[in-house]
Amino acid sequence: MFLDIDVGDDEIRLVNKLTENHIIKDKIKKMKVKLAAQVFSQRVSSAIRFSARHGILPAECEGTADFLLIFDRLFDSFNGHSYKDDSKIYKGCIKKNSPHFQLWDDLLPILESIKFESIKISKGVNQVKYESIPSIKNWISNIKTFIEMWEYLSINHQINNIVARNFNQDPLENFFGAIRSNGVRNINPNCNQFINSFKTLIVNNYNSPHSAGANCEEDFNTVMQSLSHLIINNYDDSHTVDFACNIDSLLNVMSEIKNNDSLLHVESKKYVTGYVIKKSKSKIFKKCSNCLNNLCRSGIDFDSFNYEIDYTKKSLFHPSDEFINLMNNIYYVIVACLRDNPTSKFIKNQIKFFIDSACDFSIIHMRNIELI
Repeated sequence: MFLDIDVGDDEIRLVNKLTENHIIKDKIKKMKVKLAAQVFSQRVSSAIRFSARHGILPAECEGTADFLLIFDRLFDSFNGHSYKDDSKIYKGCIKKNSPHFQLWDDLLPILESIKFESIKISKGVNQVKYESIPSIKNWISNIKTFIEMWEYLSINHQINNIVARNFNQDPLENFFGAIRSNGVRNINPNCNQFINSFKTLIVNNYNSPHSAGANCEEDFNTVMQSLSHLIINNYDDSHTVDFACNIDSLLNVMSEIKNNDSLLHVESKKYVTGYVIKKSKSKIFKKCSNCLNNLCRSGIDFDSFNYEIDYTKKSLFHPSDEFINLMNNIYYVIVACLRDNPTSKFIKNQIKFFIDSACDFSIIHMRNIELI
């Protein structure tokens, strides 16, 4: 249901990673855990809750959003990778009085109450049963195991913190996958085959791209070996092109794009604009309060998707209307150029020309910014 309304435009969506491979049963890749993690995420939860509160989705969808958020926090608590405080508090390490323990205490009864309905036919009569599936049972087991392990390590070995991510089996799976793929199909090696495959992997990983015993010399032809080299070093004769003659067709395309804006699309671009401010503050105007005041609104936009998705309610920026208009115009120019003449080899220069011509950058405080 949500995927049908979050169509966006040119990859600008509230949840741009969500695809049919995440939702449609026949297209789901069952062995791809990351697909499940992307569905059971805070971003999807926030997007569904935002849509439900604004009448785009039914109000009962907020229950789905709450359910997704439960598993997002559960994933985070078992994938903590930092000793420092993180905006997502459950991604930090496990230590004494860390919020992980309270979260697990709250989630255990919820997980134990989750049952799945199954219908079995017995003597021509449908019998409904409610069962707990292995994945839920394993989550419960993992929580209890981590709690017991922490108590044992902290008391008997004076361990002060644990990085939960170090307990996953991804490196082992990757290693075994490489062993199995050696020799095309090596799915059940004996001890000698396993050792030989391991030796082969070591040799291959340290081997140079050019074989020493090859029948030809290394030619150092970077153009043939690197597509990026061919593109980046292409001869630039864009100065001979008059981009201004395309202004009418470009304005028509921009007008069509503006007329098709929906609430979700508007909020998606507003979220991107807030991200631009965050990156600009860290890279360009680190201590310039004037720049920040010019780009951000004076108060918090409580009805925006930025506020809904903000984990701490103070991490994301709320852009001003003027800066939103500027970023929207830049977006419209880029999309219009790509739609109008996507095969042009001067597309980059064309986009730059029209951004400089059509966008008003006076809102940006330039005094303390060194342009390169």
